[in-house]
Amino acid sequence: MSFSNAKGWKILRGGLFLSAVTNACAQIVIVVVAGRAFFGIGWPADWAELVLFTVAGVACLASLGVAYSHVIPNFDAAPAFTNFVFLPVIFMPKGDFSK
Repeated sequence: MSFSNAKGWKILRGGLFLSAVTNACAQIVIVVVAGRAFFGIGWPADWAELVLFTVAGVACLASLGVAYSHVIPNFDAAPAFTNFVFLPVIFMPKGDFSK
């Protein structure tokens, strides 16, 4: 592996992480504003804490997702591995999306 190739992978991983953080922050802003506008919920007491836990959660779960994606052996096995994670959530109480 050449140095330029390793550098490219680092940039790609950094870009994926930054994209995930940006997406999560946008969703947090939407949820907080919608909660305030439609449900009368107050603003967060500590914005720095909200940002810290959002970034930390995204970093942990994105890393877990990347690690899990390396377990999948080929393209045809991907749906089975996805269902292995998703199906137990459906059968949890209040986890079915039919209501």
